[in-house]
Amino acid sequence: MRLFVAAILLAIVALFCISCEDSSSPDPNSAWITEVENGYVWGDSTTIKLAYSGETPVSVVFFVDNGIQCTDTEAPFAFTWHVNEFTFGQHFLQAKVFYADDAIYETEDFSVRYMPFTFSASLIEDFDGYTRRDESGNLVGDIDMRDWRLRDPNTETTREVVFGDVELNPQGRKVYINWNTAYEYENEGFFLHRGRHTNDWAMGNTIQINAYLITGTEGDGSTVEYSYVDSLNIEYMTYHYWFEAVDRQGESEVFGWYSCTVQEEVEWETKINPVYPNPAEDETVCNFTLEKPGKVSAIIIDKDADILAVIMLPVTFPAGENSFTWNCADFDYGFYRCVYHIENDDIELVGYGDIVHGIRN
Repeated sequence: MRLFVAAILLAIVALFCISCEDSSSPDPNSAWITEVENGYVWGDSTTIKLAYSGETPVSVVFFVDNGIQCTDTEAPFAFTWHVNEFTFGQHFLQAKVFYADDAIYETEDFSVRYMPFTFSASLIEDFDGYTRRDESGNLVGDIDMRDWRLRDPNTETTREVVFGDVELNPQGRKVYINWNTAYEYENEGFFLHRGRHTNDWAMGNTIQINAYLITGTEGDGSTVEYSYVDSLNIEYMTYHYWFEAVDRQGESEVFGWYSCTVQEEVEWETKINPVYPNPAEDETVCNFTLEKPGKVSAIIIDKDADILAVIMLPVTFPAGENSFTWNCADFDYGFYRCVYHIENDDIELVGYGDIVHGIRN
């Protein structure tokens, strides 16, 4: 009897050991698609590679969006993906791996976004929401996107503005205007006025250079940055500017004058300039400068780098100040990023400007 019990105990121990060994032993054969440029591809084609552990597979079948693209029967396993045959945006890669014992291993889906030009994860960093403008005119800071909507012009309010610094930067036949406020309370926004003499405001001889009000920003004690590009019949001469802060009853306070001289000789610098108007209701103008003629591409993306609109691919622009218009009337209110790709014989520049569609109440 004792021998029988001992035999049973030994059998249980053996089964337990086998079970533990099975549960702890990894699958000897595994495979995965190697990382692809942080998940972005561009150009005409790219190479997709398979890494594996354990036995060497007999063959590998590669899929893109569940469609067979290639069957490879020799290690190292890879295929040339002709991305220009696909639409821009997100695609999914997968591979079926076949072994000599007829075992089949399926890799996990690998997400890749096909972009029109060089793209990196840095182009969607800090893209969650914005309330203030930085020194480049872009909007920064956190905000609930659902809070953006059109203003009610019938609401009666009063206005208080603590005006700050002004910078006037003439380039070619344009003047880049940057200013800030230290505090705002119920300020509807700003109209900008230009004259040729320092007493033009008092004499009623200025012209208003912005057709639409530049929307004010409710202050919380932090500096708020604004920008505008004056290209209205600019000549080579000295100009003077006044800033009119307006409430909803039409009452206003004027700051200025501020002066600058527009000169004919300009050394252009390739850069991306502020978008205006921003926030935008129906359309906005995206501005950029080219040191020399170059090709420009532009797309609109969301915070996940999904392409919402392809504005142009690519278009040649001359040296100097240039712009294009994005019609956002059919888009939901919210935050968007315009990504530019600028290229000539000397440089390749990829950058962005942020756009708010809608006006915060």
